[in-house]
Amino acid sequence: MQWIVLIFQLFLVTLMGFGQSQGDGNKTDSKGRKQGKWVKFHEGTEKKRYTGTFENDIPIGKFTYYYLTGEVSAVTDFIKDDNTAYTRMYHLNGKVMAAGKYTDKKKDSTWLSFNDRKEIMSKENYLKGKLNGESIVYYPSDPSKGKVKRYEITNYEGGLKHGKWIQFYSSGKTKSRRCL
Repeated sequence: MQWIVLIFQLFLVTLMGFGQSQGDGNKTDSKGRKQGKWVKFHEGTEKKRYTGTFENDIPIGKFTYYYLTGEVSAVTDFIKDDNTAYTRMYHLNGKVMAAGKYTDKKKDSTWLSFNDRKEIMSKENYLKGKLNGESIVYYPSDPSKGKVKRYEITNYEGGLKHGKWIQFYSSGKTKSRRCL
């Protein structure tokens, strides 16, 4: 009889051990909402997709996202009770690809984009997920010739082109101009 009790106790301890090792994260409450630290994996793999913390199914604080290869693809800082998140996205080589702010899950304010050589590719302004205001697109330079980038400026209102559009030569002189 003592052996049966001992085996039963060992069985319970083993079950408790499994519960604790898996209980360090990825918990949901009685309503099925995500709570606490979470690690999500790319489907069908053991490679991390993201790590972060939830409170009542809402992401809070720093979330780190990963490429399937394991490199960081983005870092987002979710501001609690504000519906705001600041994000930096990364190229596979670790250099910043884009940076900006989300409000209510939509792009907001100024967003910058870069190529994998750290050159700025665009500076765009958003309001509630739509381009709004001045948008500047830079064309890649030719590093072998030491050329400065050409660029163009387009104005937007509510996601639609509105106002002036100007394209510049690398010298800074106007190449083309139009009203939209």
